Amino acid sequence: MPRQHAAPGARARATVTLALVAAFLAAASACLLTSARPAGAAETAGSPAASVVIDSVSPQVAGANSTVTVSGTVTNTSRRTLPVVSVVLRSSASALASRGDLASYTKGTLNADTPVGTPATVSNSLAPRATAPWKLSLSVHSIGIGQFGVYPLAVQAVDASGATVGIERTYLPYWPGGKAAGVSKPLQIAWIWPLINPPQQGVCTALTSNSLASSVAAGGRLDTLLSVGSQYASKADLTWAVDPGLLNSVSTMTRSYQVGASIDCSGGAAHPASAAATQWLSGVRSAAAGGQLFTTPYDDVDVAALTHQGLDSDLRAAFSQGRSSASALLGDGYRPSPVAWPADGLADSSVLGNLAVNGVSTVILASSEMPATGSEFTSDDAVTSTATPAGTTMKVLLADSTLTSVLGSAPAAGSSPAGSAFAVSQRFLAETAMIEAQDPQAARSVVVAPPRDWDPSAALATDLLSDTTAAPWLSPDTLSALAASAARSGQAHRQAPPDNQI
Repeated sequence: MPRQHAAPGARARATVTLALVAAFLAAASACLLTSARPAGAAETAGSPAASVVIDSVSPQVAGANSTVTVSGTVTNTSRRTLPVVSVVLRSSASALASRGDLASYTKGTLNADTPVGTPATVSNSLAPRATAPWKLSLSVHSIGIGQFGVYPLAVQAVDASGATVGIERTYLPYWPGGKAAGVSKPLQIAWIWPLINPPQQGVCTALTSNSLASSVAAGGRLDTLLSVGSQYASKADLTWAVDPGLLNSVSTMTRSYQVGASIDCSGGAAHPASAAATQWLSGVRSAAAGGQLFTTPYDDVDVAALTHQGLDSDLRAAFSQGRSSASALLGDGYRPSPVAWPADGLADSSVLGNLAVNGVSTVILASSEMPATGSEFTSDDAVTSTATPAGTTMKVLLADSTLTSVLGSAPAAGSSPAGSAFAVSQRFLAETAMIEAQDPQAARSVVVAPPRDWDPSAALATDLLSDTTAAPWLSPDTLSALAASAARSGQAHRQAPPDNQI
């Protein structure tokens, strides 16, 4: 039977019941509020009456003696007016213990915080659908935060009766400085930056749709990925993942082209040459000449599907056509790379064997595809290897499955409220800080691979790459550098990819 892939279960903690102060009118000073109804108390009875959104935490990474300012909004999502809505911060002097704790805290199944600071009245009367801003501050020193790690941080909204009407949870990474944190070597981080799109051409030169026109235009998905990635390619050591089929389709648009031809390749709507397509293709050529890049098989074909259907010759053709098209379209800056990235990072033994036959020596897999063995925490790393049926040893770079999921959770560009983008960037910081904080003396690495169809806003993409270069526990590195490194001693033992996975 194929092995089932599931995220590790979150470790539960005992629920701590706290009594709520009857009213928040008594002035609380900078000391901790030690009496409050549990944050999730009102939520268990049904849908919360209000939506709390955290738009920003400044600074996003706290340091010694930092005063952290948290701001956002609260919206009345019920059908009744909410009287005297107040908000209060919740945190703790105890850091979260594991990445499982991060997931549990986000879901609201881990009670790890208590009210801190002074509650603030948002509105004396919040009408249905009305939104009101809020801003709160806390001193990490007064809370007692002092060790490198990730701490719980939430904003709880209550009504006049003291009942919780909404809550939003995030995290507060704390960095006391390299020496105090005990970090010997920062966490090596390698980004895969995808320029991949569903196929737009079949046997005809005409495009099946004109969706690429808006995607490569200013502000489009592919334009955003290329423009933001280009700004940070050197600083963040990005590795581009490029589909040659996409390059060919965009190249078609650099001259007059047809869309929607009939089955015999005739007809269709005529479109003039696209200046945006010309500019985008030129940008990819510059990226190929100046940085790290690998290509997928032509049209990013599903190597697992072709292998399982016995279409080995089709797979060989896709690799060959992809390399020749990339060479023709990218010019002298392109060098074929022996790297493969199967769809969703999944590959069983037969797929690895087929990749090896096609000249692949390094494969990027989801970390969930090769889970660590044993129940105790061991020092983890993105670099490992596995044997293939072709008699070779395949270098494996494990893309962190949790980070892939976090990046994929952001709504598409143009539809994402500020709070959603902030939540993704703050979770990214928290996850990477937790990896380092769990074993700060060990030299380790992490590979970040967004979903292939990733559509971040320019602001979110910029924030993530800025965080990558600025977070003191991170050290950007290229994918090829990780592939060339040896697996480190003392890292977690991992299961081999499954023999059969359909």
